[in-house]
Amino acid sequence: MTHHWKTLLAAVVFAGATSSAAIADGYEPTGKGFAPPPKPSWTGFYAGVEVGGRWLDAEWTTTQGFFPNVDPTKIPFSSSPSQSFNGGDLRGGVYVGWNQQISPNWVAGVEANLGYADQDERSNRLPGLQPGGINRTSVEATWDGSVRGRLGALVNPSTLVYGTAGVAFQEIETRAVCVTVAAPATDLNCNPGLPLGTVFSNSASETLVGWTVGGGIEKLMHKSWLLRLDYRYADFEDFSFIALRANPDLFGANAKLDTQTHTVSVGIAKKF
Repeated sequence: MTHHWKTLLAAVVFAGATSSAAIADGYEPTGKGFAPPPKPSWTGFYAGVEVGGRWLDAEWTTTQGFFPNVDPTKIPFSSSPSQSFNGGDLRGGVYVGWNQQISPNWVAGVEANLGYADQDERSNRLPGLQPGGINRTSVEATWDGSVRGRLGALVNPSTLVYGTAGVAFQEIETRAVCVTVAAPATDLNCNPGLPLGTVFSNSASETLVGWTVGGGIEKLMHKSWLLRLDYRYADFEDFSFIALRANPDLFGANAKLDTQTHTVSVGIAKKF
């Protein structure tokens, strides 16, 4: 009899331990045992932060040069009118969005983001006007943003592979600096009508508008945290600007800027 009681007690302890483990793993008790835990839902609002890098690919092209007292239509460029401004920098940002799980395997949504990187790419020449020296040009890219749609496929209930596309924005500033120097006969003096050492500069800024496309992979953790790796490419409208303001004593130039960016980031967001 004692043996039967021990066997029965062991069975009860084992059943209790099994039930506790199942409940701890998310299984729900039913009349016929334990049901598996419910699959996580991706539907809902989220907000997060991201950190990574942004690569700038900008091409400056001087479209017209102005020489003192000379018809600008008859002036050949004295150097290549083009100059590339390429470089990368660290970038941080924030993003918000809404996901809607439209089927067991598909998630659609919309997202907006705002980011900042302090990119200041420089050259020691004035494209088309002056081959090199102490004169310089620069392109600075700072704030960026986008509003995009997203569509992704669930490779498992907690892992999403997605694509994204939409409208992109980029804050940009160009700057040209001329310094009057005693130039050799084969060179161009930027400010022939001003005293030596005079600095003449001009800047122009614009919020560029363009399109962006990209994709990434996102992981839903603990039902309410989203960890992701994201890449986006953006191509912006040409920016036409006055590089240097001309007058009868000064060289001047008009130019345009063709700009693209590549952005890679790691982000973490809270799902509400």
